Amino acid sequence: MIEGDKKLEVKKNEKNNYEFSLLLDKDKNIIINYANKEHVVFDLSVVKDKKPKIEILSAPNIVNESSLSFISKTTDDYGIKKIILNINRPISFKHFEEEYLSFNLYLNEAMQQNTKLVESYFYKYLADIIWAGSDTYIEIIASDFINQSIKFSDRIKIPKKNFNNKTATEILKIREKLAKNKIGKNEGKEDFTQLFNANQYLLNDNNIRVIYKETLNLFNDTNIIKFSLKNELFKNLYILAEVIDEGEFYQAKKN
Repeated sequence: MIEGDKKLEVKKNEKNNYEFSLLLDKDKNIIINYANKEHVVFDLSVVKDKKPKIEILSAPNIVNESSLSFISKTTDDYGIKKIILNINRPISFKHFEEEYLSFNLYLNEAMQQNTKLVESYFYKYLADIIWAGSDTYIEIIASDFINQSIKFSDRIKIPKKNFNNKTATEILKIREKLAKNKIGKNEGKEDFTQLFNANQYLLNDNNIRVIYKETLNLFNDTNIIKFSLKNELFKNLYILAEVIDEGEFYQAKKN
């Protein structure tokens, strides 16, 4: 077997069964000789792998003022390795640890299946994250098995739930001021306790009382605020506001 002026090593497995390996990094001409009498010529061409393509079938949409939904279609000529969605950190939260909130839309790292087309349906409740209500960008990033990637970007407002109860909205205002570094933890704790001193009747509800105590313990834990989406204080303040706003309906929904 000859490639240009170079002979290639051929392994004989059995009669009329041969094996060879060749790195095909460019177009090549291969000649197979048999007993110096016959030969077969192969003209091998390299077909360049194209980048994946992303098509939005259903534009990003806010559902029930609380969830983000969209449908995307990704195609690749050889196969898709992974598709991720990033919700970028809003400017008003630039001091937060996370640069983005990330979700896997598709993952095929072991190439267990040859998927050239993937439709991704995304639906996620986002109203409880501290960035809710902020303008930002989402990015859908798709990559193939040679790490070629393509990115789709779109501007969105992260869904934010509207609360009707006055005390619940005041709790969320304290939460927002803390997260945007407009007040310190001690001031936030003072505002929080004053709010409940003025609304003592709320603590007659067992659910509210338990979450209130947990939240107060988080205020007492340290004077330093951890600016992160994972901050338990931010999470508890939202849950407390939601329990107060929804009342008996929250307990029914939980069960």
